Amino acid sequence: MAKTRHINLAQVYPFINKTTLFKVSWGMLRRKQNQKEISQKLNSIFEYLKTYFIQTGIKGIVYYDEFTVDVADDTLHFRDQSVSWRFPRLNHRCIADSAKDSSRVALQVVSLGKAMTHLYEQYEKEDLYSMLFYVHGFSVFLTEALAEYHHNLIHAEWDSRNAKERYSFGYPLCPELSMQKDLFALLKIKPGDEVSLTTGYMMQPEQSTSAIIFH
Repeated sequence: MAKTRHINLAQVYPFINKTTLFKVSWGMLRRKQNQKEISQKLNSIFEYLKTYFIQTGIKGIVYYDEFTVDVADDTLHFRDQSVSWRFPRLNHRCIADSAKDSSRVALQVVSLGKAMTHLYEQYEKEDLYSMLFYVHGFSVFLTEALAEYHHNLIHAEWDSRNAKERYSFGYPLCPELSMQKDLFALLKIKPGDEVSLTTGYMMQPEQSTSAIIFH
């Protein structure tokens, strides 16, 4: 059974990057006129969604655990596990370097879970596609905020004085999404849990993200 946490979203909201949410996801950059008025409207929607998500009972769901690893040739070997991950070296930098001074890593998968899927279905059934646009942007940024919140929590539990390092699968230093199959096995995430993998190793629901965290 994976270690799990259910996080009250009120604790996560301060980690949402509202500026980027408004400008990029909600399209404020594309609207050149009445910026103050638009900002006030978007802020009103943001505050409404904060309350609404709590009222729905949606929680932030986290699967996580800590592992001992060995490092050799840009590869992390999970001690006592049949898992090894080799990472690319870009501009003289490799993720595996971060484990050379400490043999501990944490893995996490955060998600808004099946409740988010049900919420989408409800909005689509009621033809509330305009509101769904805002819900989508909000929920994606909320998921990233949840990942950052839990990263901070792990960092505090480690009582670490080092700079925080968190790397997600699919990005240049960690490009192999197929590693997420091993990730789910290491965290003992099973079919029927709140988050799952597609045949292309993408996570469902979309409001999910994974990471390797270094001490």
